[in-house]
Amino acid sequence: MSRNYSPLPGPAGERRVSCDYCGSKWYRSELVRDASGHLACPDDQDGRDVATLDRINAQNAARAAQRRPRVLD
Repeated sequence: MSRNYSPLPGPAGERRVSCDYCGSKWYRSELVRDASGHLACPDDQDGRDVATLDRINAQNAARAAQRRPRVLD
């Protein structure tokens, strides 16, 4: 069940939309579009989206492939 954080009636020109992650209703001006194109509410803006996690994983894999194994005596 989604939560409603935007009180009614809203400011002129505002519309209520749902956060793509939690489904809560917010005013559109309070939501931010993240790197994967989803709308994130203030509760979910600090988390990493799918596109960011994929980019970090690719960077870490490239770094790991460049390392040389140590020879143990």
